[in-house]
Amino acid sequence: MATDPVLYAAINNLKEPIGAVRIVPSSFSSASYLDAGGIFKSSDYPDLAKVMPTGCQGTFFTKVEIPFANPTSIIISDNGVNIIFTNSQTGKFWASNDSGVTWAQSTWASGTYTWRGIVADRNNGFVAWGSSTGTTAGVLVTSTSNDGITWQTVTVHASTTVYPSGTFFISSNNTWFVSLNSGLKRYVNSTWTTVPAFNGWSTSAQILNLNNNILFMHNSTNSYLSVDDGASTSISTLSVLSGGYSLVPETTKSYCIVNYASTGTAAAPVTYKITYDGIIWLGVNHSIEQGFSGSGGFAINDCYFNINGPRTKVARTLDGITWDYNAPIYVDSVKNADVLSKGYGNFTKDYAYIVPTGKNYLFKSVPSTYSTYQLIPPATSTTPGTKVVVRAK
Repeated sequence: MATDPVLYAAINNLKEPIGAVRIVPSSFSSASYLDAGGIFKSSDYPDLAKVMPTGCQGTFFTKVEIPFANPTSIIISDNGVNIIFTNSQTGKFWASNDSGVTWAQSTWASGTYTWRGIVADRNNGFVAWGSSTGTTAGVLVTSTSNDGITWQTVTVHASTTVYPSGTFFISSNNTWFVSLNSGLKRYVNSTWTTVPAFNGWSTSAQILNLNNNILFMHNSTNSYLSVDDGASTSISTLSVLSGGYSLVPETTKSYCIVNYASTGTAAAPVTYKITYDGIIWLGVNHSIEQGFSGSGGFAINDCYFNINGPRTKVARTLDGITWDYNAPIYVDSVKNADVLSKGYGNFTKDYAYIVPTGKNYLFKSVPSTYSTYQLIPPATSTTPGTKVVVRAK
């Protein structure tokens, strides 16, 4: 590595190899060089990514402070800016409209209804849903908020009697869906209609986004895909999962993975099925020897799984088939040392949040971290008025 500063013109005339390190004046700027200690995307600098040392590959987050430790749930808006979290210490909602920079307590008033949950819509707002009675059976009630802080008057959906302990889902077109014992319902033009599919749905039916289509999953026997916002459906091959799936992770934009017929032991490791189109399901096998549990956690575009036991790394994949079980994450460009607990993703999975165990802060993903990132080895110059750069292209 050179030890003397070189002039801008001189360094641009050098035919250095990709990854070469130089000390340059602090004012130096070139599209061919990146400052050491920075972060870059491998799709932007593929040649540099190829020569990076092992261990520089990761996914990047920034620290987000929250009012209380250990939030019990987090809901993230489509743009990743509006956030709601609940905390068991207070039983209250807290919301942020600036990606976690500041927080305010919600004006939520639950009234006399039994509430089941909150989901984000595609206008960067939120919808709460529940029952008009104190039991699982009753008329569906909803309340909406544009920011998660101020909530509107509760709407009673008297046109249909539902069982609101089921799944409530909002599609990419802002169509509402509820899974019921009496069938799967969609809400269009202030009217509830039945989704055309097998209607022996249980209240635990899963409804997921897949490539902006909708994947309906009924227990372990059937799943259906709709490409027209629930107006029609096509049955998939999920029925091949004769052992029954135990959990459905959140989908990414590209695929969905289900855990099925596994005991979580060394003798019977976690087994998965994966679909890229919502119709054909393929087998995927993973060993639990790496220490990761089989339950789905959260996803941006590459899927992460919950961690079994104290871990500072995550299981990471770009295609759902090939996995890195020791993928580091970087928080504010520093390799993470916190024990990770649980993760959350927003609707489009452009953003993800990780909760460190027992902490009063979150890790928020850098926007659009779809491809592999690399961390340039941190380096500083001891010569006044200079900095270290790396040849990137």
